[in-house]
Amino acid sequence: MSIQIDLRGLEPLLKKLDSIKGNDALKGVMTAAASDLKSWVAVYPAAGEGNSPSNAGGRWYERGYGPRWKRKDGSVGGKRTSQTLGRRWTIEVMDQGMAARIGNNATYGPFVQDAERQNRAHKAHGWRTVQDAIKVKGPEIIEKMRAAIDRLLGG
Repeated sequence: MSIQIDLRGLEPLLKKLDSIKGNDALKGVMTAAASDLKSWVAVYPAAGEGNSPSNAGGRWYERGYGPRWKRKDGSVGGKRTSQTLGRRWTIEVMDQGMAARIGNNATYGPFVQDAERQNRAHKAHGWRTVQDAIKVKGPEIIEKMRAAIDRLLGG
């Protein structure tokens, strides 16, 4: 699961853009944009009843560990299955600062944070998706990139 930032529709400026590819300032802005997206999408929703050992069913999901349950003898059982989704987000700046990709390599990531594959329970609990990140942060990122390119092109 990943999202990608690409600059498109700028064909008349391609020659000028070639002159700024690899510029440290452009790479910095693109890295900051990708980091902003990553930070926004990596926010966990508040823990709910399903994350609490006090829920009526005696079973819960402990973040950073996995499923847990109360045993008849009063002890707690569990299975360590968590891949720590929030810590698995990565950033890759590509094409000499002209594109960036954020991704998550947790195997269950798409079922939690991809709108097309998100499980209903995760949606109901308020998990953010990569598509939400683009809708919310995209306009701000586009404006920052536009301003950086204008500065670099002397505009």
